[in-house]
Amino acid sequence: VSGVQESNMKLTPIIVTCGESETFRLLNSISDQMFNNINIFDKPVILLDESKVTKDSDFVNQIKLSINVDDFIFVFAKFEGDFSAFRNVVFEHITDGNIVLWLDADEQVSDNFFVVAYHVFKENPTLDLIYCARANYVNGITPSHVQRWGWKLDQFNRINYPDFQGRIHIKRDNIIWSGKVHEKLTNIKNYATLDGELEILHVKEIQKQEQQNELYNNL
Repeated sequence: VSGVQESNMKLTPIIVTCGESETFRLLNSISDQMFNNINIFDKPVILLDESKVTKDSDFVNQIKLSINVDDFIFVFAKFEGDFSAFRNVVFEHITDGNIVLWLDADEQVSDNFFVVAYHVFKENPTLDLIYCARANYVNGITPSHVQRWGWKLDQFNRINYPDFQGRIHIKRDNIIWSGKVHEKLTNIKNYATLDGELEILHVKEIQKQEQQNELYNNL
């Protein structure tokens, strides 16, 4: 029945990576949480941008050496200027009714992030989506950057905090990403806004931020 969670639902984490070194830190975090709570996890998915990372690249080979390959699903897709189209290719690999958790390779989560998300959905059977607070930090940022991009810094130098991100949702055919840039999940009816243990930490260097902003401007 639409809007009611399946009793046997599991977690499907997704890492979106273009070959960032931080990918390994996030993979280790997922692997650790799976080891301690294996019964609530389905196979995590690693979504790789094939325009930057090929199947036989050193990066992919290093990933395969750092994890139990049989426990993960690798999905290769070319990013061609449409973030939603790139992300939506993953859905065919995910079981309906599962909890899907999207994380970019340069993001970090707490040691019990996935378990907390699982119990929130189990205890709220009509929930479609969780919006998580994200703490953004950019090393090397200057007042000129802040003014140019219209950002707001709080007393802890967090950018645009709480910067809520819709990243955790139930897998259903009608819930998909939409929007070429600054994509969002669509067909959401019931959602919750949470922070604390479900906060995402996002730290990057100013050079990478400038590259990303240029990319967005050209799309």
